[in-house]
Amino acid sequence: MTAPAPLRVLLAEPSQSQRELASFFLGQAGLDVRTAGRGPEAIALAEAFRPQVLLTELILPGFSGLELIRRCKVRYQDVIIWVLTSATGDWAAQAALSAGADFIFYKPVCFPELRRHLTRLEKSDPADRLTDALTRLGLPGHWAGFHQTLRCLQLLSGPEGKDLLLKELYIQIAREEGCSPASAAKNVERAVRLLRASPLLPPGLSPELSNKDFLFSLSQGAIIPL
Repeated sequence: MTAPAPLRVLLAEPSQSQRELASFFLGQAGLDVRTAGRGPEAIALAEAFRPQVLLTELILPGFSGLELIRRCKVRYQDVIIWVLTSATGDWAAQAALSAGADFIFYKPVCFPELRRHLTRLEKSDPADRLTDALTRLGLPGHWAGFHQTLRCLQLLSGPEGKDLLLKELYIQIAREEGCSPASAAKNVERAVRLLRASPLLPPGLSPELSNKDFLFSLSQGAIIPL
């Protein structure tokens, strides 16, 4: 049996020492890692490398990490984008998520921890990651809201996810489960209130996000700090 290809990871980071450190730790886990120090260099490398995961600093020479995120989201719609940044303040998280990032790590980054997240990402099924995310955030598994919120995340994580309305999701869930859209809405909104209060939420998930954007961000990242 042929071994699966390693996860392809592209790191855009202006600091050479940080690039070398990341390459060492992530390479130890068997990941296929390429690095770039500038925005234009990262785009050129991505064209040939086709990364499955992009790790980027927001502050890059050439053009910003935000521009890199936007371009990669347009060209490689399935790429997972995590920001590793020294930028502080709510603006950084809001701008990164709005550009298309899925998750934010604030520097100094613990590279062994980052490696653990990436290897989990490599080995797990997307549906399992979504279920695991809800469980670790403290949503009770016996709630109807757990299963209906999970279904929302699954629908939002698809190629049409960004364009879906919550109303459409509730109607779809109601058809699948034989309940009313109002019941599905009530259960999911109750679940979202609990999830928003979780102390394990990534810092990038601002309390100002709408329920739709909050769930969409969870569906795209599904990686919660341990």
